[in-house]
Amino acid sequence: MENQNNNKDEVIIKTQNQLSETQNQLSETQNQLSETQHQLSETQHQLSETQHQLSIVFNSKKWKIVNKLHKIFDIIFPHKTFRRRIPRFSYKVLRYFYRKTKSLIRSIVNKKKSIASLFEKYLRKTNTIKIQNKKWPNHKPLVSVVIPCFNYGKYVEQAIDSVLDQTFQNFEIIVIDGGSTDEVTHEILKKLNKPKTKIYFRDGRYLVGDNRNYGINLAKGKYVCCLDADDLLDSTYFEKALFFLETYYYDVVHPSVECFGAKSEIWYAQDTSFEKMMNIGNYVSTVAVFRREAWVGSGGYKDWPVGEGHIPEDWEFWTRLIGHGYRFKAIKEPLMLYRVHNQGLTSKCKTNLDEQRLAIYNENKGLLEKSFNKLRKKNKRTYYSVKSPFINLTKTKLRKRILLALPFVIIGGADAVLLKIFRSLSSDYDITIITTLDAPKEYGDNTIEYKKITNEIYHLSKFLDNRVQQKNFIHYLIESREIDLLFVVGCELIYSMLPDICTNNKCIKVVDQLFNEFGHLKNNRLYSSFINLNIAANEKIKEILINDYKEDNEKIRVIIHGVDVDNEFNPEKYSYDNELMCENKDEFIISFFGRFSKEKAPDIFVKIINLLKKSKVKAIMTGHGPEFNNTLDLIKSYNLCDDIYTPGFVEDIKPLILKSDVVIVPSRIEGLPIIILETLSMGIPVIASNTGGIPTVIKNDYNGYICDIEDVEGFVEKIKILYNDRDKLRQMKNNAREFALSNISEKKMNIEYNDAVKSLLNY
Repeated sequence: MENQNNNKDEVIIKTQNQLSETQNQLSETQNQLSETQHQLSETQHQLSETQHQLSIVFNSKKWKIVNKLHKIFDIIFPHKTFRRRIPRFSYKVLRYFYRKTKSLIRSIVNKKKSIASLFEKYLRKTNTIKIQNKKWPNHKPLVSVVIPCFNYGKYVEQAIDSVLDQTFQNFEIIVIDGGSTDEVTHEILKKLNKPKTKIYFRDGRYLVGDNRNYGINLAKGKYVCCLDADDLLDSTYFEKALFFLETYYYDVVHPSVECFGAKSEIWYAQDTSFEKMMNIGNYVSTVAVFRREAWVGSGGYKDWPVGEGHIPEDWEFWTRLIGHGYRFKAIKEPLMLYRVHNQGLTSKCKTNLDEQRLAIYNENKGLLEKSFNKLRKKNKRTYYSVKSPFINLTKTKLRKRILLALPFVIIGGADAVLLKIFRSLSSDYDITIITTLDAPKEYGDNTIEYKKITNEIYHLSKFLDNRVQQKNFIHYLIESREIDLLFVVGCELIYSMLPDICTNNKCIKVVDQLFNEFGHLKNNRLYSSFINLNIAANEKIKEILINDYKEDNEKIRVIIHGVDVDNEFNPEKYSYDNELMCENKDEFIISFFGRFSKEKAPDIFVKIINLLKKSKVKAIMTGHGPEFNNTLDLIKSYNLCDDIYTPGFVEDIKPLILKSDVVIVPSRIEGLPIIILETLSMGIPVIASNTGGIPTVIKNDYNGYICDIEDVEGFVEKIKILYNDRDKLRQMKNNAREFALSNISEKKMNIEYNDAVKSLLNY
């Protein structure tokens, strides 16, 4: 009897399981039917719209006129008659002559362009003056910084420190107190003990122009920069200004201005002229770096009274300089930090703009004479070819130096890896970083993190005008710093420069970092003979280099990326944050972290969530990119707005990783994304596409699953395994953490990179 009861129970349980499975299949079928109905509805809507548009066309006057003309044409030239061939033949003849004429015109235009280009080159060559740059005496500073100070004791130390922090260090600082009347400025200045800094006290009250002249009289530098005591300089300013002054023989270089304090905005610099400065306004910032000989030749600064009748002394000075024919160059990057007060000389000025223009005009109208006009026109069309342009810009070398070349810096996985690597390398090497392209704003800007490693960061596209200038600046960096190692990460401009770089710098070594087998592999192979070491992010890249391109095994190192498993990505260091999305901790959270681009496949993730719509799941998608708006539209079309949380770019995703039950990486193209390593380290399993180096870290049924690319149903199936078996999910979370501790440690990665660099530099 008991056996019969047991058998009945087993039958009931089995029947219930089958019923549950049938219900799940029915639910899936309903989901698929719903999606099909949705697609059918969209198709019907599109068909209706097309029919409506056709109706408008057929009922339009133009269509009726064209239709009548067709009927007339058919009467004159009936079908299947000889007459019908006449218009066809005429059309072919006209088309032939049209194409020939178009080709001829294009050829003439190209020849004109070629002639114009040759003529321009001829004029440039004819108007080019060759200059032999002279070595500035070693006992003299190249730049003299003059800081007038009146009652700004509380700010002056910050101004001095911004100069001392410059990447170019051959300067002197001259602080002039022009009769401060407050109680603290004199005391602060007397106590200041800063390197390269001399402080002078003047008896009585002197205006700012006179204080600048006083300081410039004492200056020993070839160039002068006047910095107000309450303003600041970007750490790369002198180096960028001096590059233009020494390489292109400009007389005055001035940057854009970023305001801070009572106002936050940017005043963009632009190249100017004598007429603009006289008739419109001042285009030149206070901190312009200029030749001291230009100050001597033009007569220095002039002052006007404070308040009624005040004229900005720097505006008038720059107008006079440019009027004398001195050449000005604007840097579009904001490299001056201008402190805006509620009250200052400018705000106290009671002279309106028209009166200021008239005063400056009257002061400089003598420079409108024919001789000065002729000189300005001549200087405008004159080019300078400077020999030995970097002779005064070299840096003292104390350690070996690495130049890291990037296309841009963004907040993403690759940059997270590079920051770890170069943070480690910076303990033994001096690091310089360049970027050559502007990154889209939605990708974020990681410059602030790189500045923790080095202040020698140069975004070339922000302050240089063209590729020629970028190439010259890169040559300058390599020569002035005697770069030992060039570390390339997908920088197309550097690839193209490798032949020249390696020819001119015989001892330089080149490393190319390859994150995946796509992207920059073509350039890597094109310039492979100039690359000393290829660092591959996974074994697959190495296999391709050896098997497909016959690369020497000795020129390849596979270094698996790592994360800080002990601290930054240690789940024990964080508490569970439940405020970011849903209140119910029992809900199953599926996450996507990455750039919204086609290769990262955010659309596949949305389709996966759509098939799980009936399950008790919620989804998180962080990031931004070109596919962001398309992804939001897709989410709306599936009615998933309440199921998928899309905050856009999130600076710190660690709490969200920890909140997830599983992370999905559905990429179409990938190397070895850092998000997988971070996720495993936080003890979260990953379901990812079978691409790049992903299979080297994701083990099926251990710390995640591998699915075919774009296999939406496959991803859904693996998610359901973990959704339905929470014990398995807990075990896989433990496995993920254990794998990370054993295999993807940041310490291990840093040791391998340090070893690779040391081996290449032979020490």
